Amino acid sequence: MGKNRHRLKGSKGKKWAKGHSSSSNPSTSKHRDAAKSRFFQENLGLSNLTTDALKKHDAFTFEKKPSDAMDMEEDAQSANASTFKTFDTFASDWSACSNQSFGKLINNFRSDSAIHKEMLAVLAAVTEVIKDQGGKESNTEYFGALMTTLSDVDLEETSVAAVLNLLGMGIKGVPQGVLQARFSQCSKIFLDLLAKYAESDNNVIMKGLLGCISVLLRAQESAVWKEPSTKNVLDSLLVFTVHSKPRVRKAAQHAVTAILKGSLMMQEENAPAHHPAAPLTADFCVRQMESHGAGTTTLHVLGLLKEILATFPRSHLKTTCETILKVMTLGNILINSCGLQALHGLFVSRPPLAVLPPDLNAKLIAALYDYQPSAVDSQPTQAWLAVMQEAFINLNKQDAEQSVANVPHLFVLLTTLWLSGKPEVTSAATLTMRALVEEVVGPASCLPQHRTSVTKVIVTVQAGLKYQYHASWTHVLHIIGVIFKACGENCLETLIPCLEALADLRDSHQFCFTSELDFAVGQAVRSMGPEAVIKAIPLQLKGSADSAQEFKRSWILPILKENIQKSTLKCFIDNCMPLAVFCKNQSAKLRAENNQVRSLSYDLMQSQLWALLPSFCTQPSDIAVSFAVIAKPLGSLLSNQKDQRLSVMSALRHLVTYARDNNRTQDVSELARFAKNYLPILFNLYTTPVKGSDEEGIRLATLETVKVYLSVSPSELCSELFDRALVKLDTLEKTKNFVRESVLDLLRSLAVYQDMDKVKDLYTRTVARLKETTDHKEQKKYYRMLEDLCSSDTKGCKQFLNEYLPEIRDLLLESLSTSAPSSKGVSYFIIFALDVAWLLLAISMK
Repeated sequence: MGKNRHRLKGSKGKKWAKGHSSSSNPSTSKHRDAAKSRFFQENLGLSNLTTDALKKHDAFTFEKKPSDAMDMEEDAQSANASTFKTFDTFASDWSACSNQSFGKLINNFRSDSAIHKEMLAVLAAVTEVIKDQGGKESNTEYFGALMTTLSDVDLEETSVAAVLNLLGMGIKGVPQGVLQARFSQCSKIFLDLLAKYAESDNNVIMKGLLGCISVLLRAQESAVWKEPSTKNVLDSLLVFTVHSKPRVRKAAQHAVTAILKGSLMMQEENAPAHHPAAPLTADFCVRQMESHGAGTTTLHVLGLLKEILATFPRSHLKTTCETILKVMTLGNILINSCGLQALHGLFVSRPPLAVLPPDLNAKLIAALYDYQPSAVDSQPTQAWLAVMQEAFINLNKQDAEQSVANVPHLFVLLTTLWLSGKPEVTSAATLTMRALVEEVVGPASCLPQHRTSVTKVIVTVQAGLKYQYHASWTHVLHIIGVIFKACGENCLETLIPCLEALADLRDSHQFCFTSELDFAVGQAVRSMGPEAVIKAIPLQLKGSADSAQEFKRSWILPILKENIQKSTLKCFIDNCMPLAVFCKNQSAKLRAENNQVRSLSYDLMQSQLWALLPSFCTQPSDIAVSFAVIAKPLGSLLSNQKDQRLSVMSALRHLVTYARDNNRTQDVSELARFAKNYLPILFNLYTTPVKGSDEEGIRLATLETVKVYLSVSPSELCSELFDRALVKLDTLEKTKNFVRESVLDLLRSLAVYQDMDKVKDLYTRTVARLKETTDHKEQKKYYRMLEDLCSSDTKGCKQFLNEYLPEIRDLLLESLSTSAPSSKGVSYFIIFALDVAWLLLAISMK
C-alpha cells in the first residue's frame, strides 16, 4: 500500500540530514518567534502599581531556560505544605505572600493567562506594602489594602478584575466584625462598580462583584437588614438574578442562595425562623413572574426559586406557589417544566411545619393533579411524577393521616401510566410507586386506622395482573414484590389472593416473566412466612401419570429454600415432611413397577423437600417444643438414606449453633438430650470407608457435625465416647489404616472436652506413638492432637497445659530433627503458642 501511494504536488517537504534521523527539535523557529511576539508583548498602559511590582511582573514574562522549567515543574509537584514559604513555585518566585487564602492562585498559576499575571502583580505589590508597614499578612490587612486599591477611580478594567478576584479569595476569611464595621463603605464601592460595569462584557468583574457582595451581606446582623441601605444592596443583587448573560445570572443566583441559606445569623443557636431577606426576595420573584408572564425572565426566576423556595416564610411561600401555578396555566412547556422543578426543590428540602404546614402541602398536591401532562409526553410526565412523589413523602413526614388517605388516588393514576406504551413513563411510574410503598404505604400498614387505604393500594396494584397490562408485567410484579416486603407481615389476608393469582400465572402455559414473579414470591416468603405462602400455593403432588401435572408447583421449592428465615420446625413437620414421605413411598412403588424415570423424579423431589430443612433450622423459634417430633426421622435418614445426609447434618449444625450462640438454654438442653442418639450414628458414618468424592464430602461434613454437636453434649457422654474410642484405637493394628486414622480424628475432637486425667493419658499415648511411628500422615495427626490440646480453653486442657507446658515444648524441640517436613509447620506453630502461653503464665504468677 505504501509503495502505491501518490505524493501531492509540492509536498516533498524537508528531510533529515544523513546521520541526524534521531534529532527531534527543528532548526527553524518562525512560528515560535511569532507566538512570543504576540504573547510577551510590552504593557504600555497606565498602572497604579509600584515600580518594583512591575519589574517583577515583567521579569517572569521572559523566556525560561529548560532547566528553569524543570525546576518549576518539580516545585509545583511539591506544593502541599502549610504555608507558601515552605516551598517555591513559579508564581511564588515573584510574590512573597504567605497567606493561604491566595493558594489557589499561587498553586494553579498559568503564565499564559493575562488575568493571572495581573493578579500576581497586584498581589506582589500589596504584599510588599503590607510588609513595609510591618503587617502580619492577615486576611484583614489584605482586605483593607485591596479595598483601598479598588476605590481608585483611575484603575484599569484588567486591574479591577484582578483585584476583585483576589478579594474574592480572601474576603471569606475576614472576621465578621470587620465586615460589619466596614459594611457601608464597602457596599458603596461595590455598588458603584456594579453601576459602572453593568453593561460591560467583562464577566470576571461582574462575578467577582456579586460574590463579594454576597459574602458581605452574609456577615451582617438581623438589625442591619432593617436599614433601607441594606435592602438597596439586596435589590441591586436581585436585579442580576434575571440578567441576560448566563454567567452573570448564575453568579447572582448563587449569591442570593448563599445569603438566604448560609448567612452567619442563620447558623446561630437563636437563629430566626427565616432570613430577613427572604420576604424581599419572595416579593421580587412574584413581581417578576406577574409582570413577565411566560417570558424568559419568568424562566430565570423559576430557576432561582428551585433553590430558595423552601427558605420563604409561610405567607410568602403560599403567594409564591400560587404565582408559580398561575404562570403554569399559560401553556408554555418550558414554564411548566421549570415550575415543577421549583416545587420539587421545595418538597425535597423538607421544610419545617412553620414554613410548609400539612394543609398547604395537601392543597399543593390537590392542585398539581390539574397539571398532569399527557402520558405520551415523557419528560413532563417524569417531572410531574417526581414532584408528586416528593410531595407525598414530605406530607407523610408531617401528617401521615392526610398522606395515607390521599395516596390511593395517586396509585390509580400511576397504574394507568403502565398502559402508556412509553418505556420512560412506565419506569418512572414504577419508581414512584416503589418510593411511596416504602415511605408511605409500608409504615401505614401496621396501623389499624390506615388498613382501608392500604387495602385500596394493594387492590389497585393487583389489578395490574390483568392481561391488558401484559406489556408492563415486569413493573407490576416488581411493585407487588415491594408491597410483599413492606406490608406482608401486617396484611396477610389482603395479600393471599394476590399470591394465588401469581401462582395461577406461573402455572399458565408459556409464562415469560418467571424471574420477576419468583422475586415477588420470595419477598412474600420473607415477610409473610413460608407457612402462609405454602398454604396459598400448595405443591399439589397428585401422583398422576401425567408428568406435566405431576410436579406442577415444584418451582416454589427453590424460592422457599432461598428465602425462608426465622420460621418454625413445626411448619416443616406439618407441610414438608408428609410430602417427603409420600415421594419416598411413590418412588419405591414405581421402582417395583420398573418405572425408573418416574421413580427417579420422585427421589429428586424428596431430596428437594429435605433440602428445605436447613433453611427452616436457621433461626427457628420452637426447638424446645418441636425437635423431639423430628429427631427420630432425622436419625433414620442419617442411618439409611445417603442422599439426605448432607441436608440433615446441615440442619443439625444450624440448630446447635443458633441455640448455643444465642444462649437459648432450653433449646440447648433439648438438643443435648439427643446427643446420645446422633453421635454414635455420626461416629459410625465417619469410620466407614467411602467410595468416590461424593461420599468423601459427606464424611467431612460428618466430622464437622460431630465437632459442633460435641459443644452442647453432656460431659458424661463425651467421657464415655472418649473411652470407647481409646479402646477401639488399641484394638486396631498400628499400621496405616483408614479406621485408625478416623478414630484419631474423633479422639482429637473429643479430647478437648475431657478432664485432666484423660487428657494426660491421651498425651502419654501421643508421645509414645510420636517416638515410634514413621508414618508421616499419622505423625501429623498426633501433632494436630497436641495443637488442639494446647490451644483449647476448656478446664481440663488448661490444667494440663499449666503442668506439662515445659515438657511439651522440650518434646517438640527434640522431635523437630526427626519429624516429617509436612509436620514441621505444625510443630513450629505449637512451639510459638507454648512460648506465648508460658509468658502469660509467668505474668499471672507474678
